[in-house]
Amino acid sequence: MNRMHLTRWLRAEWDRVAGYTSIGVGVVVLLVGISGVRDAKDVVDQLAYLTSGGIGAMFLLGVGATLLLSADLHDDWRKLHRVEQKLDRVEALLREGRDSAPEGSPAGEVTAPSAQATAQTPVPLRRARLLALGPLLIGLALVVQGRMHIGSDPARLTAGISTAIAGPFLAALCAVTLTVRQKALLEQRKMAVFGRWLSDPPTSVAANTETSVWVADGLRRYHRAGCPALSGRAGRQVERAAMPAGLAACGVCEPD
Repeated sequence: MNRMHLTRWLRAEWDRVAGYTSIGVGVVVLLVGISGVRDAKDVVDQLAYLTSGGIGAMFLLGVGATLLLSADLHDDWRKLHRVEQKLDRVEALLREGRDSAPEGSPAGEVTAPSAQATAQTPVPLRRARLLALGPLLIGLALVVQGRMHIGSDPARLTAGISTAIAGPFLAALCAVTLTVRQKALLEQRKMAVFGRWLSDPPTSVAANTETSVWVADGLRRYHRAGCPALSGRAGRQVERAAMPAGLAACGVCEPD
């Protein structure tokens, strides 16, 4: 049972585990590089340790920090998913208290389409991570290739260091792009979840509210403008004389 929980936890928190692992390995590589530079007698060997220990550690630390930040943004996304589910339940209960449930629909059932759509909400974040994986692998390859090119030839030594330095720069560019992209997706998700709850009530209300009411398809009651029952629905204003038959007054906004 504990092994099952551990496996499930690792699958859910792999990005955070990978981030801390990358930072830990980066610290070890940095310490090994410092020790190698201190003990090396030859300048070429010192530069080799500096490339693998210094530049390689910078790359690993940057990747680790990016993974941890991405994990935090992913947690915020999942929290928004849970908040949306609760808001949908609240909306369903409010409507259930004012309108009779449709035939064959159990009480308290969440019928809002957004609740079904949120089952795949992590997909945009996973797609952004997959797009960032390519540049990170290229940056790692540049660091390794630069380390391998370091030799006794001064021209080759300069080319190797230049190639290795390009790795962390590419990783930093990828980290910034990934973070900006994930934050943009998170803001779009927030607007999708809270937009219909924070939107202003309809303003195109006739001057004489005594002669007009608001109705919406699927609701069996008529309402005042701005009634919470109209949230997320395409309501329309009608004159009381032309109001569809069989509608009762809303018990919340009390349009009578």
